[in-house]
Amino acid sequence: MKLFYFATLFFIATVIYSCTQKTTEQTTSVQSSTEVQQLDTVATATKVDDPNQPSELAALMREMFTATESIKLAVQQGKIPTDFREKFTKIHSAKPTETEMKDNPYPAMAKIFLESMNPLYDGKDQIKDYNLMIGACLACHQNQCPGPMTRIKKLLLN
Repeated sequence: MKLFYFATLFFIATVIYSCTQKTTEQTTSVQSSTEVQQLDTVATATKVDDPNQPSELAALMREMFTATESIKLAVQQGKIPTDFREKFTKIHSAKPTETEMKDNPYPAMAKIFLESMNPLYDGKDQIKDYNLMIGACLACHQNQCPGPMTRIKKLLLN
């Protein structure tokens, strides 16, 4: 429950921060490794065509999107999703397209995203926990890289 309140407060603070920045700018259950490998194969096969070589972070985000689609499917089926938490920790070290993209508040948002994944695996209220995880994605992308927000919103569960 504390994570829910923390994630909600963080999301609100992020929105306020984003609005303030715009105003300022205007005035001036662990699955087997075989399943993970299969998902990697699917991620490789469904990569978005990019005429330029994507950065490490961009490639990781695309892989995370594909993995999150499998998490969504598992949650919809009432199953414990494949555990990608360790793999997703690469968001701290992956090199972005532009180095300033990982300036504040990125590190804190990345940490919150990773922490938001933990409740998914206790199986209590997976739909709520899953949507909180997607909310953490949206909060970060609103500030850092708004391009994929429409695509991320499609991951939400009703």
